[in-house]
Amino acid sequence: MSREVYGLLIGSVTFLAFLLPPEMFLTATVLLSLAMAKEIDQTLSLKGVFPSSGIVLVGTYLSLPLGLLLATVLSFLKAKLSKDIRDLSLTFFFLVYTGLIPAFLVFVREQGLFPSLALLLGVWAHDVVALYVGRRFGKRPLTDLSPSKTVEGFFAGVLASTLVVSVLLSFSGFETLKSFALGVGVALGSAWGDLLESLIKRSIGIKDFGNALGDHGGFTDRFDSLIVAGLVFYLLSSIAQ
Repeated sequence: MSREVYGLLIGSVTFLAFLLPPEMFLTATVLLSLAMAKEIDQTLSLKGVFPSSGIVLVGTYLSLPLGLLLATVLSFLKAKLSKDIRDLSLTFFFLVYTGLIPAFLVFVREQGLFPSLALLLGVWAHDVVALYVGRRFGKRPLTDLSPSKTVEGFFAGVLASTLVVSVLLSFSGFETLKSFALGVGVALGSAWGDLLESLIKRSIGIKDFGNALGDHGGFTDRFDSLIVAGLVFYLLSSIAQ
């Protein structure tokens, strides 16, 4: 199966998940969290993120302080069991990354169907445009974290994502300035999420976190931009209320 066909299937399933009612979407997000945590456990032999990430996600959904408390306690227990203090910070980081941050996707979904679809389509616009513009016109490397990323692709992706989110939110009744601000937030959040995962992979010396999604890598590789963009979208929309 080609990369494009595989990508279309992944995108279709993700799109259908966003159409689910918020309660069912929470379940789908917990499954995503567990899939990411499983990949990280297998890659780093950490054996403390899975299935704790699901617990942190549900705790964060109920209350952000509760999610942080659970991440802290579970990280402490992991370090105590392994008798390695380094596991404390490492486990905490990945519990936040796979459990706490994805919970904000559920918060966005609870804001309504249009905001959540604007987020999803904005992230897709960033990823697709940045990839193809970078390949076709890119000449200047963006960062040594990912040699394939270019300055030209970055700005094209940010512009595409900003336009998609701004237009969709404007048509759904959001004020023009707020729509634009959220568009910029999604664009930069997408780029930030992608670069953050590149930094993590470069630090531990791997190309992908898995191969569950074929040439697209693992769940962590595929949804890195979306979870961070969801966090940024929710924070900006809360501030702008």
